[in-house]
Amino acid sequence: TITKTDGRTAFQIGDRFDYTVRVSNQGWTDDHNVSVVDTVPTGLRIDSVPSGCTAISQAVICNLGTLVGVPVGGPYLSLVIGVTAVAPFDKASQDAGTATNTVQLKSDACPAGCNASDTDILPASVGIITKVNTNDANSTPGVGLHVGPDTFTYTYEVTNTGATTLFD
Repeated sequence: TITKTDGRTAFQIGDRFDYTVRVSNQGWTDDHNVSVVDTVPTGLRIDSVPSGCTAISQAVICNLGTLVGVPVGGPYLSLVIGVTAVAPFDKASQDAGTATNTVQLKSDACPAGCNASDTDILPASVGIITKVNTNDANSTPGVGLHVGPDTFTYTYEVTNTGATTLFD
């Protein structure tokens, strides 16, 4: 079996936290060729991986070998992956307003992969609202289509709808 949690439901940019992945074999026989692949969402920087595991891009890969079978209530192996929320997140996560981190366990007993996920609410993003002021009689108001040689001004208003202070 495999489970995953970070012990929270949301985070802010700059937060550092850990994902804990628990792997166990609660069967009667040993499970061979056990590996775990944790695909960390874009927007989270991988800071630390368990001993014997490797981070490649946004994936943490752990080749665990054999897990001894201990039925019902047997021991589990705990893998702790440290991350920091740095943004930007992928478009699908931004659209959903959540980041889902899925880990996959593959082994002889689970060749197609057994998954566990943890989903958190993303911090509110910065919204950019544009306003067009056309100070030109030859322009179509609000459209910005310029016909003559006169000049006009675009004014951009930026609003931070998040809880994080932005600079520059």
